[in-house]
Amino acid sequence: MRALLLLLVCWLAVPASGFSQKIKIDLTNERDHFLAGEPIRIAVKISNFSGRPLVLGLDNEWLSFTIIGPNRKPLDRLQELPVQGPFEVPAGAVTSRLYELTSSFDFAEPGPYAVTASIQVKDWNEAFRTAYPKKIELVRGIKLIEQEVGIPAVPGAPASPPESRRFALLQVRQNQQLFLYFRLTDASGAKILRVFPLGPLVAFGRPEFQIDRNSYLHVLYQTSARTFTYCALNPNGDVFIRQSHEYVTNRPTFATDSVGDVLITGGRRRFLTSDIPPSNMLAKPEDEAVEKPVAPPVVPSEKPRAR
Repeated sequence: MRALLLLLVCWLAVPASGFSQKIKIDLTNERDHFLAGEPIRIAVKISNFSGRPLVLGLDNEWLSFTIIGPNRKPLDRLQELPVQGPFEVPAGAVTSRLYELTSSFDFAEPGPYAVTASIQVKDWNEAFRTAYPKKIELVRGIKLIEQEVGIPAVPGAPASPPESRRFALLQVRQNQQLFLYFRLTDASGAKILRVFPLGPLVAFGRPEFQIDRNSYLHVLYQTSARTFTYCALNPNGDVFIRQSHEYVTNRPTFATDSVGDVLITGGRRRFLTSDIPPSNMLAKPEDEAVEKPVAPPVVPSEKPRAR
């Protein structure tokens, strides 16, 4: 037992460049749960305690990632991660660089992943690595809605068979909060074209959706007891309308006119800085919005602006 303790003390006393505090590396991100197909971005935080400036990014080999998948094996690399681009970390300073990993590694299976990073400083003939891996998890989400739509023909383009795509809305739980996600795939559903969150979602409200005559997806979902968010997306997955509406005497809901355009009836529009397109009318804070709304009440039916 004494020999084992002595061996442990000796091991701790030996400096290892990977755990040296001269250059400290940490991996951070905004959240730890991602939907399959969603871009996974990791920030590499570099703290320079060496007492001299640190120049990095001179080639594409200075930074490397190792990612262990759910099967406890390193992920296959799809392509080289572009990391070249010179920058300096002054002595005593901290610098962060953001990297998108999804296009370079095969995040194919749901489950836990462990990400580590290492830095090669050729001038010093030393390597430094993260002391602990950054853990993230790939989740499937709960599919709420899925709809196949045809892509409208481009005016003047040669005649061709219609192309189809699939819209899907999914519910994902992140840190005890529900989020509504949008996913766009090809007609088979096998190839993911775009995935991103639309916003927070209450557990007791089911989103409404409508497809208009231009194959645009319109979504109305509840974000709190009295507030709703309305989004409209084109067949490429671009959000071209985002609005906030609130429950007053009745709740906002969808309707369609005689030509198939989507209308919002009921409720009341709230103007926010996050509106798309931007509005020149802004709402007051949440606790004042109901009693003293900045924006006048809209007419019973509000037609979204056409793109």
